[in-house]
Amino acid sequence: MSIIDCKHLSISYEGRTIVSDVSFSISAGDYLCIVGENGSGKTTLMRTLLGLKKPDKGEVLFSDGCSVGKASDVSH
Repeated sequence: MSIIDCKHLSISYEGRTIVSDVSFSISAGDYLCIVGENGSGKTTLMRTLLGLKKPDKGEVLFSDGCSVGKASDVSH
């Protein structure tokens, strides 16, 4: 059972695209390891998964049906 689903996630930081149209799920009991070079966007991705940053596109859904940072919810 997935506890986190990311659907068509796109994230940028200071005008630079970090993640573009990525979809993945994390199931209960999974281990998640995010690795990359300094400045590659690891913290920005984690901030998005935690709901501290809204994605440019896509959404992060939790198993209870709540979404964190649905792009369409952001007012312009």
